[in-house]
Amino acid sequence: MIEYQYKIIKDSIQQLIQEGRFDEAKVAIREVKSIFQYDPDFYVIEANLYYLKGSYGLAKAVGNRGLELNVNHVGLLYCMWRICFERGEYEEALKYYIRAIFIQELSKEEKIEMSIENAVDQICSQIEAKTQTAESKSNEYKNILEIVKEAKESFISSNYTFFPKKNYNEESFFGDWVEHAGKSYFVGYYNYEDRIKVKDIESLRFMTKCEIFKASKAKEFYGGTPNKHTILPIAYLQEDTTIEIIEINTGNIYELSSERVLQYQYYKVSGEYRLISNNDIVVGDPILLEKDTTKKDLVLSIFIDGLSYSFLELEGIEQLMPNTANYFKNGCIFTNNYTTGDWTLPCAASLCTGLYTTNHGVFHPKMQVTLPENQPSLFELFKTAGYTTAKIDGVYRVTPTYGYIRGIDRTIYQPSHINMDGKDVVIEAIKHIETFKDTNQYLWLGFMDIHDAGSEEHRSILQQTQMGLEFRKYLKEEKKKSVYESYSETRIARYRESIKELDLYLGILFHYIETHFEEDNVIVSLMSDHGQAYLVKEEDCLLQEERTRVPMLFKGYKKGICEEYTEITDYLPILLDAAQIKDPLSKERDGSLPRFCGGAERGYSYAEEIYPGNPYEAFIRTKDYDVSFITKERVLQDGRIPFNINYVMTIKDKKGAIIEDEGIYEHFYNIIKEHVKKNRLYE
Repeated sequence: MIEYQYKIIKDSIQQLIQEGRFDEAKVAIREVKSIFQYDPDFYVIEANLYYLKGSYGLAKAVGNRGLELNVNHVGLLYCMWRICFERGEYEEALKYYIRAIFIQELSKEEKIEMSIENAVDQICSQIEAKTQTAESKSNEYKNILEIVKEAKESFISSNYTFFPKKNYNEESFFGDWVEHAGKSYFVGYYNYEDRIKVKDIESLRFMTKCEIFKASKAKEFYGGTPNKHTILPIAYLQEDTTIEIIEINTGNIYELSSERVLQYQYYKVSGEYRLISNNDIVVGDPILLEKDTTKKDLVLSIFIDGLSYSFLELEGIEQLMPNTANYFKNGCIFTNNYTTGDWTLPCAASLCTGLYTTNHGVFHPKMQVTLPENQPSLFELFKTAGYTTAKIDGVYRVTPTYGYIRGIDRTIYQPSHINMDGKDVVIEAIKHIETFKDTNQYLWLGFMDIHDAGSEEHRSILQQTQMGLEFRKYLKEEKKKSVYESYSETRIARYRESIKELDLYLGILFHYIETHFEEDNVIVSLMSDHGQAYLVKEEDCLLQEERTRVPMLFKGYKKGICEEYTEITDYLPILLDAAQIKDPLSKERDGSLPRFCGGAERGYSYAEEIYPGNPYEAFIRTKDYDVSFITKERVLQDGRIPFNINYVMTIKDKKGAIIEDEGIYEHFYNIIKEHVKKNRLYE
């Protein structure tokens, strides 16, 4: 395997730039550009060339192309700080600078000497020299200080993971706005008791659910459709607020008020309307009650965090989940479906985008990243197709701030470890479906009931009374990260009972659907993101079958058993095909339709772990071979993988015999190299 001498080539170009031989450097860059098209270091070199030449516009364009590959590359971020600073774009420059500092601190490697104070001083000096009036100077200073505050907060892990918290300072999003992709979403309290005032519930904000709509704030609104009904979600911002709704077509006038502030109230209006308030109010995007008979009445995604299909198969799905087994018995079951990652954050993103971790980039446990904005998610595709969309769950790695808000009309969320368990999700789902039954609905339900089932904490009365005392003791590894837990009969017993209880709640949901909808007008699917580490008896790699083989079931689509290798990236194209929705970017997705569904059979499934500070691991499964790959060096904080001779790759046939054929070895090595081309470290 002959690799280019990447470092030698890059060093030679940098030497030309340092010597001021810019024209020669430009020629050299052009000659090798195709080799380094996925290397962010190379974009730093090219951007720096234009920066030193004073071509700041070209330098910024090159830097932006590099950031499309790796938004967490310290060198690129620092380069963009300098470029934007010279262009007088101080606010943007400072955001790049602070992100670079945060990432460098995570890596614990001193590469660039940076401090926020120095950056602010430099910017303030420029403002002082360029700005004319004292007022304009003051405004710019305030903007800079606000950016520093917001940027610092935006890189704190709790901002995303512990939503609705904003940061470690106990601030919350309740009664506030989530800004994402240029749109504003208002976060309201959901269903708190009348006797509890807002000032009291603020201290209990994690004991209540939140409700979110894309919304706007004003005193006057117009809208509606003649001869149609519309649902208006309205949140009062203060108690002395009165609104007047005028139905223009009928001439009816209604004066309304509510003592429940910062909580959405729903009003069903007829035809066109005018809404006038004495104070500012928040109005969520109206929902028109209209159904397209060419579309499905209901498309439902059931996401169960941590459900292993290998365990279901071993124990018998009919015994563990009789309601689920009965509901999907005449549907489609994918028996060789595998996850593409090892934990919830990257896997959920793969389910919703149809992309591998290397392409969606959502993997870092502490960095603040969101679903890629250049690829419409599952929710956006259904919204564009005319469905009323909603998401009800408590999965804390699938929060609105991670991007699971785009394309969603209504969100109900509460951290699962507080109260949002299976029965809550099912009851809220039934209420939502019944409320919007006059629309075509897409609904995502997230269940966390079995994710931490191996722990003794949060055992229900049903589970406690079904387990023997030998399974009730506290384990020393109780607080160990779930993906690294060792085999445990005790955890398995707890897992088993958690699955059984969740199936009871799902049975209620399935019964409701069967009694309220025509079977041909409904698509229901069930899937998961990963299995469990404590199911694995003999571990020789992280990505074992019990951890990576996950369920994917459909009803209202094809019928039968699909034994082809499929991945969770295939979930998006399969669901879209079931709902007859076209994806304009289908060729850019990693997922595809299997042959069973009218597509082409994939040659292998690919699972990987990209976790900063850990070795990179991959596992490829084909009909004939199982391939494990692990690097000896560790993944960098920006997600790049040291990909050189320091790795171990093992190929086995299905009987467990090691394969040493050079051609087969080369074949799988090239698959892995191609897969990580956007993430590898080119040295």
